[in-house]
Amino acid sequence: MKPRAFSPFPNTLSPARLSLASLYIGLLFLAPVTTTAQQRVCGTMDYLNHQLESNPNLRYAMQMIERQTEENIKGAGNRLDRDIVIPVVVHVVYNTPEQNISDAQIYSQIQILNQDFRRQNPDRDNTPAEYSGLAADTRISFRLANRDPQGQPVSGITRTRTPNESFLVQTNGVKYSAMGGVDAWPTSQYLNIWVCNLAMGVLGYSQFPGGPTETDGVVIGYKFFGNTGPVRAPFNGGRTCTHEVGHWLNLRHVWGDGPCSVDDHVADTPPSDRPTQGCPVSRFACEGPVMTTNFMDYTDDACMNLFTFGQADRMQALFQPGGPRAAFRDSRGYEGPAQPSLVVGLEVELVSPSAVRLLWQGLPDADSYQVRFRRQGQTEWLRRAFSGTSVKTGGLQPCTDYEFQVEAVLAGIGQGFSPSRWFRTGGCPTGVGTEVGSGSPVPAALEALPVSPTRINLRWQPVQGATGYRVQVKEIGSRNVMSFQVGTAQLPVDGMQVGKQYFWRVRADFSGQGGPFSPVESFLMNENMANMRVANPGTSLQVLEGPARHALRSGELPVRLMMPAPATFSAAILNAEGEVVKEFPSRLLRHQTWFKVPVSGLQPGWHRLLLRDPDGFELSLDFTLE
Repeated sequence: MKPRAFSPFPNTLSPARLSLASLYIGLLFLAPVTTTAQQRVCGTMDYLNHQLESNPNLRYAMQMIERQTEENIKGAGNRLDRDIVIPVVVHVVYNTPEQNISDAQIYSQIQILNQDFRRQNPDRDNTPAEYSGLAADTRISFRLANRDPQGQPVSGITRTRTPNESFLVQTNGVKYSAMGGVDAWPTSQYLNIWVCNLAMGVLGYSQFPGGPTETDGVVIGYKFFGNTGPVRAPFNGGRTCTHEVGHWLNLRHVWGDGPCSVDDHVADTPPSDRPTQGCPVSRFACEGPVMTTNFMDYTDDACMNLFTFGQADRMQALFQPGGPRAAFRDSRGYEGPAQPSLVVGLEVELVSPSAVRLLWQGLPDADSYQVRFRRQGQTEWLRRAFSGTSVKTGGLQPCTDYEFQVEAVLAGIGQGFSPSRWFRTGGCPTGVGTEVGSGSPVPAALEALPVSPTRINLRWQPVQGATGYRVQVKEIGSRNVMSFQVGTAQLPVDGMQVGKQYFWRVRADFSGQGGPFSPVESFLMNENMANMRVANPGTSLQVLEGPARHALRSGELPVRLMMPAPATFSAAILNAEGEVVKEFPSRLLRHQTWFKVPVSGLQPGWHRLLLRDPDGFELSLDFTLE
């Protein structure tokens, strides 16, 4: 462990280095950033150094906070006398429908914050053994505000349409209505989180305690907020917000934003020399191992999983009497039970003619869950109680629509059932929608109609009760998925390329809950628009079974894809119970090129071959071995 090194001021740039910092910041905002898909870019320190240049008094204010934090940690009464609940208001500032993220995406982020700060995150078991004894419950939790500054009931979410295509860290415009953003709610009573389209590859940034009250809070790019909706891997687990809220609670990066000799003011985080990118198994620096799984490093979302006791002490010190966040102890922005109380993230997988696995996102304080499901048209529910967040159920009827709902039970009290998630079991005749997870209310009758060689009009049969639709379009073989949120059952899409073939699918949304996606369809863009109408037969995306009658005897099933662009797919075979009985690594498949799927060792009967591309677009083929 490194010794605690006290500095009267946090590890920002010294006055002697500020002129160089000015040059660096200017270059940062002028140079293109090309690492957003692979590397974490946190704008907090650049934002802080820009504040220090424009506000000479900020340095002194932060020195005093640092001194007080150190004294509170050393004091005999440094432990909190109760847990801290922080009311949160999420300001969604959007220019396009995709940026206007759903309530479900926001709920997922609040849940992740609570799990991460209370050491209830599902991946806590991934903490390396040498650090497991240092991992802490910070005793800090977060609730969407249910009272506005005037005491009126609210959802804790605001939505503001902006003419700005994106926002810069340097100008901080998302925090001002006059600059196309939205003004903060009182920052001594609410944690303000702005969600918008951030420019220059920045995932998020935060303001440390001591900065201007009108800009206090956290800003997160909409593609990196929560774990559902248009989030982008490898930062699709909600940990960008966990990291930035850590800054808001006065935590530094574990490497102290400097070489080994620079401290992050926390004794139980080993020293480091630089940020850790990606997901390394281990890394050594400064004559020892680096705590790469700490939320305040730069690793991918899936590879960070702890705050330490030292970091928890530092955060809790802010809420002690006289601390810069002490007013949150008496905030009236949230009153009532834990929130969100409704379970979100309902999913289905391993769908077969008679079985399915049901999954949902857990709530951090839930004691158990009630699951109920029924066949479409029935009025009676079948109910069961579970302690976990998934269950496999059997005895279902083939090619039948079912719905299920989940309720969290907290302290013996049910919190209300979630909206329904629908699915259809397998075993349907050809052409009746047998994709995994399909079923009512799945949009049907997908049709792509040409408008021009570069414009396509996508439409589908409306779903009763839907409040909107999510449409995804991607060029086959690429990784660029375009997502659209629309209110009607059609969507014109511009910018298509002649000669390119595209996947597309659509799902219905119901008050923030997304239904299952439709089976994948495709269309081919041609200069001759008459040919475009016949380029959208559903069979162009089907995996075509070859002469399979003797497949069981030969041990191989011939299969081919009918589409002009090569694409990479992984493959799996499911049995009638929805169990994966064979898996195959990703491989590049080409148009009308036959490939043989090994089926030796499989039992006779119904099976499904499932192909999935890197973005989750799935193709399937049901076949029977005799």
